[in-house]
Amino acid sequence: MQRQGTGEQRYKALKKKSTYQLLSGIAFWIFVVYIWLKLKSDSVWYWIAFVFLLAYYIYGEIQWALRTNNLFLEDIDLDAYRYFVGICKPGKTTETIYFTTFRKCRIELAEGRFKDALSILETTISNHSLEKVTTFRQLTIFRQLILCSIHLADEEKYQYWLSRLQGVATNRKSLLKLKDSLLEEMQAIHDLVINKQPNPFFETHPAKNKFSYLFNLYYKGINAQLNRDEEKALTCFEELAKDNEQLFIVQQAKEELRKAMIA
Repeated sequence: MQRQGTGEQRYKALKKKSTYQLLSGIAFWIFVVYIWLKLKSDSVWYWIAFVFLLAYYIYGEIQWALRTNNLFLEDIDLDAYRYFVGICKPGKTTETIYFTTFRKCRIELAEGRFKDALSILETTISNHSLEKVTTFRQLTIFRQLILCSIHLADEEKYQYWLSRLQGVATNRKSLLKLKDSLLEEMQAIHDLVINKQPNPFFETHPAKNKFSYLFNLYYKGINAQLNRDEEKALTCFEELAKDNEQLFIVQQAKEELRKAMIA
């Protein structure tokens, strides 16, 4: 997969395009509101127009946040996303500090640098109480810690962080559902990677974005191997091997294909 320019250049190009679209939209709606207000005499309408334009600006900012997140989740552009994370201010609250840590570690995990990711996570936890962040952030951080432990084959840490994830308390149904799903996912990955046992989790849980799809594809391939379905495993690895080589799962897929050719 070849990309034009550096990650910094691609990020700045996206930023420029998004800013242009936002400003163009604001200019258009200012013109529309101006013409509309010319027909109105009540000052209340001016406040309504102000609130509308403010809402449009906030909408534009939300769209920008989604676009930067999609650099990672949909474009799989790790270099552009890494540049974006690098220029973001970490913030001073515990929540924003952990959010920055989460962003950094998702790149490390994607590239297979599990020791580095674990070091970043454990350093943050030693300096800032994890209990002070939202339940959602706790769940995402524990997921990263467990993934590191599994791929480093550190059973002691795996059991510790798994118990921490199990101990997260919440009354919100959406978070309880997420917690249960994460526990099931972590058990599946542990079965496939450590126990070398088949687990159908990734066969029955659809991916929500391209990044998840690629990782599902990788674990489906491993599951197929464990089920002695070499044809399905090769199909998964062949599709995966066409994507971004920075992903450790793409490197692993190519290695599996190389082994198959030798065999």
